[in-house]
Amino acid sequence: MSEQSLTRRQIIHIALLAGAVLHALLVIAQPILAGRSLEGDARALELHAGNGYAILTVATLLVLLAIVWWRPGRGPGVVPILAAVTLAAEGAQYVLGDTGLLSLHLPLGIAILVLSLLLCWIVTRHSPRTTETTQHPRADDTELPNDHRAAHADATAEAGAAATPRAKDRSE
Repeated sequence: MSEQSLTRRQIIHIALLAGAVLHALLVIAQPILAGRSLEGDARALELHAGNGYAILTVATLLVLLAIVWWRPGRGPGVVPILAAVTLAAEGAQYVLGDTGLLSLHLPLGIAILVLSLLLCWIVTRHSPRTTETTQHPRADDTELPNDHRAAHADATAEAGAAATPRAKDRSE
């Protein structure tokens, strides 16, 4: 077994993924802390505000990591845009919470939660490209035993034959 070192792109991707997950967890904690403060826990409101600072800090780092991942790492361009929109929304969220405009603070919090989870999902779905390509065996390769090759060819032919009538039905 050969030992492979991580590429720069992979390290940036891991850091971005870890940051996105941490950010999502902090965002998920916000309504829990807010709910506890509504139940009369005086310390929970302080924790809610402190968590807001942490969210803004992590979101700022996420924007920087997203740019580094996107530009030289060739990650999807939507990630830095989504991270920047999330950071802007969280800045507005902090101001709305500080001024007591709960009628806007609550719905914006829900939108931030959705943005945060979307960011996590996108970063998880896009792993960095590696410089080496992996070749997968096909049905006609000699690496497969004859009976497997024949079974695969039969299944492929059946799938093609089954798909043909459906294609005709769609065109009519």
